[in-house]
Amino acid sequence: MVNTTGLLPIRPMSNPASTVSGTYTPRDIMSATWVSLRPQRLVRVIGVVVILPALWSGWMEFFGPRAEQGGWMRWVVPAAALYFGFVGGVLLPLESRRAFEQRKDLQRPCSLTASDAGLLLSTEGTTSMKPWSDYLKWKEGDAVLLLYMADCAYQIIRSASSRRPPIWRHSRRFWARRSRTA
Repeated sequence: MVNTTGLLPIRPMSNPASTVSGTYTPRDIMSATWVSLRPQRLVRVIGVVVILPALWSGWMEFFGPRAEQGGWMRWVVPAAALYFGFVGGVLLPLESRRAFEQRKDLQRPCSLTASDAGLLLSTEGTTSMKPWSDYLKWKEGDAVLLLYMADCAYQIIRSASSRRPPIWRHSRRFWARRSRTA
């Protein structure tokens, strides 16, 4: 990639494969949404510890020795399961697609290039260089890598194939170095 603006001192990495190009799809946005909602390991463990007794008590309400026919509490667990299934299976995909359709910048072809200085984003009419130090954390999914600038603001790097692009390795090296110095 050649810097034609003369404004940014960008030196791309020597490996041309460190560039990811393409156009985002609604599936990429949905995948990024699921990765961003995935809680940390401790929160998942606590969730399992809380949900298992709730499921056990729900089972006992229906089939236990003291199960009552007219009890309203017995419907709390199935209602919660239906609610979360509806939100995760219907509302979340609809909202992700709607957000994708509203964001015209996500629908244009773009190119992300990793360099020692940071991440270069190039689209029609704009070029932006974000230094690695601006990123706070990252989350990795099967199809996307999210680089967080804030708790709720992230940049999506997608993988066009099942193999991870070299940008993944570059950002992992950065996070390994950063965690050693912190």
